Amino acid sequence: MINKLVIFKALPLAFVLAACGGGGGGDNPPADMPELTVTKAVVDQSQTPAVEGTVIDYEITASNTGNIDLTNVVVSDSMLTPASATCATLAMGADCVLGGSYTVTAADVTAGEVQNTASADSNETNPVNSNTVTVNVPNTPSLSVSKVLTDQSDNPATEGTVLEYTVTATNDGNIALTSVVVSDSMLNPSSANCATLAIGADCVLTGTYTVTAADVTAGNVQNTAAADSSETSSVNSNTVTVSVGESSDSGLDVRPSNTTCIAPERPSSAAGYRLEQVFEGLGNLRSPLWMGQPPGDNSRWFVATRFRNEDNVGRIFSFANNPAVSATTTVLDVPITNPPNEGGLLGFAFAPDFATSGEAYVSYTRGVTGGVDLQSVVSRFTSADGGITLNPASEEEIIVVNQPFSNHNGGNIAFGPDGYLYFGLGDGGSISDPQNNAQTTSNVLGSMLRLDVSGDGTGYSIPPDNPFADKPICTLGYSPTSEPCPEIFAWGLRNPFRWSFDPATGDLWAGDVGNLLREEVSILEKGGNYGWVTKEGFVCLDPNNNNGILPSCDDAGLIDPIIDYNSGNAAGDLGRTVIGGIVYRGDQLTELQGKYVFGDSYSSNIWTLEDDGNGNVSLVDLIPNAGIFIAHFVEGIDGELYVVNLSGGIYEIVEDSSSGTNTIPDSLVDTGCVDTNDPTQPASGLI
Repeated sequence: MINKLVIFKALPLAFVLAACGGGGGGDNPPADMPELTVTKAVVDQSQTPAVEGTVIDYEITASNTGNIDLTNVVVSDSMLTPASATCATLAMGADCVLGGSYTVTAADVTAGEVQNTASADSNETNPVNSNTVTVNVPNTPSLSVSKVLTDQSDNPATEGTVLEYTVTATNDGNIALTSVVVSDSMLNPSSANCATLAIGADCVLTGTYTVTAADVTAGNVQNTAAADSSETSSVNSNTVTVSVGESSDSGLDVRPSNTTCIAPERPSSAAGYRLEQVFEGLGNLRSPLWMGQPPGDNSRWFVATRFRNEDNVGRIFSFANNPAVSATTTVLDVPITNPPNEGGLLGFAFAPDFATSGEAYVSYTRGVTGGVDLQSVVSRFTSADGGITLNPASEEEIIVVNQPFSNHNGGNIAFGPDGYLYFGLGDGGSISDPQNNAQTTSNVLGSMLRLDVSGDGTGYSIPPDNPFADKPICTLGYSPTSEPCPEIFAWGLRNPFRWSFDPATGDLWAGDVGNLLREEVSILEKGGNYGWVTKEGFVCLDPNNNNGILPSCDDAGLIDPIIDYNSGNAAGDLGRTVIGGIVYRGDQLTELQGKYVFGDSYSSNIWTLEDDGNGNVSLVDLIPNAGIFIAHFVEGIDGELYVVNLSGGIYEIVEDSSSGTNTIPDSLVDTGCVDTNDPTQPASGLI
């Protein structure tokens, strides 16, 4: 007799021996038969048919089809984000599922498909692969071209009139095009070349044509442009016709003199702005650094003070949201031992569910020994009395970071709209980041961190879409393996002391305090490198000279700020310490709707930003030299703007209606454009 053994999928040697009769007596019980199968399927895609940029969602399911529980089951697919999922134990008949996404690339479009296979493994089985899943990506090159008349020197056109045209070739296919040529033999220049034209991009030819006597005879100028590429056939534009006539001598020999009908100066805003002190009954608040309200609770305010000399604590206190309030309640005292000039209690954040959990988070520094100047600490505290106070004995340390120097601690914390806790850290201190921490992702200094603190007890977990989410947790802020720290959301920052989320869009706006040259404001994106210490603001730095600027530097991959300004106390300098602010979404200051309001603690200037629509952003004075030491811009539950003065005091930004000017005349006669005796007739000198 011939014994036949058929082995399916991944079976261990013990099972093979049992099937062959080896390893024991004939009456042995059935052998353990661990078995793992894996399938992969597309569950969604953002666009059909798929093109470059289409996001494809996959679901990979590993199933325990054996007769024993499996341990350490890992489902993986290197193409996806996230790339793996782990199930510590997988019972018989149960599934371990990885949901991930993939974004179609230009290479996939060239290949015409996205094709890949997932795998699964466990301690008890060998690796197994899934079915291969193929998503077709049609390769459809397409080029269109349009032509428009953008200007002419005389209207109507006559001999000698210069006509200016713009010819635009657009890649409206789903692959990049190469060797794109836009041409029009009538124009000067007659062609434009684009070596590569991305999907949706334009290749533009701007040229001129001078009307000839022959055009006058014909009565018009009529022509068509064309475009071509290596991947497409030549295509023609629309035909543009311009009427041409003979020149006329009609008109005025001399332009009349107009001395009265002149536009007035543009009116200033109907209302300026000023700071109005509020809650004056509280007196001097002793170095307030942060202020805020519990989520959804407009009945009270909380304030955090950096340090109290007499009892060596940073104090958090609350008070009623009442203009006449005069009493405060101590919420929590955090011991602060001999803080440096930038240390102390630096940040506070309510848990999103504070009303029910009573949990809040505190950021502070503490002195240590052993070659480390100090540590930055974020801890969770819990209320035992319904949110009136926080129990100091409830402290649970979430993260501790060693600081090599005593300055540039950052310290601001806040929950983002995604429910994760964000923690801003400076570059570790000294001058010009001597350890290059901000550009070294194997430590968390000079970075914005993003942590999942939803679990119980100390510590945190890593949001699965953090840039380095698959790397080992960093201990005391440093990687145990020299790999990037998974806590990092963005890096390349010097000292992001104050930052906030736009309540409407979720954008993360950050003020990054400068070194010696520039202060800057950026919108921080996940995985972004914001340049310090290669750049400060928009300028390239000389690594051999703290004040030196280079004409260029290797800034590939670095993200420039939204705006920067001169840092220092020389003429033309606007401040020395930027304080990140708030995108205003309240109701009272209507002209500030959607504008970012921020300032500088050194100059006490408060600004907004103005975008001209072409990507050029400029500073606009809101309250020049406000006269306070700005520490924090605050958005109340009501959406209105408040400013914390580190020297003591809280202020609200309000309209100052007395500062506006109106230059528009009240009556038509006052415009100078009509006859004062008969307003139905134009003034002398008008035609």
